Amino acid sequence: MPHHPSEEFAAVEGRWDVKDMVPVRVRRWATELEAAGHLTNQSPLILAAIMDRESLGGDALNPSGPSGTGDGGHGLGLMQIDRRYHRTFAAAQGPDGVELWSTPAWNVLMGAQILAYNLKRFGSNPAALPQAIASYNASERRVRASIEAAGNPTGDALVSAVDSVTTGGNYVSTVLTAARSWGWVG
Repeated sequence: MPHHPSEEFAAVEGRWDVKDMVPVRVRRWATELEAAGHLTNQSPLILAAIMDRESLGGDALNPSGPSGTGDGGHGLGLMQIDRRYHRTFAAAQGPDGVELWSTPAWNVLMGAQILAYNLKRFGSNPAALPQAIASYNASERRVRASIEAAGNPTGDALVSAVDSVTTGGNYVSTVLTAARSWGWVG
């Protein structure tokens, strides 16, 4: 499955054109998604789909926008970085005293780094992406337990197994379906 943006985006003057591929609510963060994808070698469309699922591009947060929170105040910003598991990032401030998580570029980059870390943990096989996406939402421990409980499935059965421990029981399916509908091939 392609992970490098050049494998899935037509280059337009050296820039990926994510803004024309995603919904308006996520489009406003296209520059941040493209930059984070480039820096971490992750698909900006997968990152956009995670952002859309997590916060509807910030519209589902309280207050609405990049500095809002969700999940009872545990989820921070556009990518809903969980303050319970990413304490250092949650506490980090820029030189101006603004919390980094509330800055779109930093928040999206952290989300991309979490996904990249999850991918590394699950290896470079075709099953790694669904597992990494599920871990973004539900933790590596819970995802590994769901895979073991399901007898180490593959393909659609793997997606169903890892989805079973995610929010709504369909997190991975929703993210992959959205990314594919926007042009991601993987």
